[in-house]
Amino acid sequence: MISIRTEIEARGILLTAGNRAAGIYRQEVIRGGVEATELALTKVVQATPLGESGTLWRGWDKRLSPGVPFRAEVFNPVPYGEIVEKGSRAHEIRPRRKKALAFIPGGGPGRTTWAERLGSGKTVFAKRVRHPGTRPRRFVEKTVGDLQGSGSPMWRLWERVIDRIVKELS
Repeated sequence: MISIRTEIEARGILLTAGNRAAGIYRQEVIRGGVEATELALTKVVQATPLGESGTLWRGWDKRLSPGVPFRAEVFNPVPYGEIVEKGSRAHEIRPRRKKALAFIPGGGPGRTTWAERLGSGKTVFAKRVRHPGTRPRRFVEKTVGDLQGSGSPMWRLWERVIDRIVKELS
């Protein structure tokens, strides 16, 4: 499973401002946290490779725990998501429940026509196969990087949250 977790705390802020100010602050932090979670979810879905079936792309969801501290998680339960993100080394594949593996050579992802997908068109049976490994895609890492730093969409979102707090307290 792949996930992006966040926690926003409201400790030590506005301790002397009174209950109304603290309530407004908490309300806006929670609202901003929900908006930030939606933004992160949108960006990671846009960056996720579509693949053959779209299962990884469609698998993204979120969990929110609004309160103080505000906690959120954007996650994808697809078991191979971490392999797509981080890549894999060369490895051997053996059958688990049957005596042999069955596949059509050349039928991997990235093929555009049925003739290319089917290769020879003949099913091959093997006791084991040497998989060459996969390169890392780093789409989650890239998304998190794009959301951080001055001028990023997340930065602008939190500037709007601060503006709302100041406006409410004025």
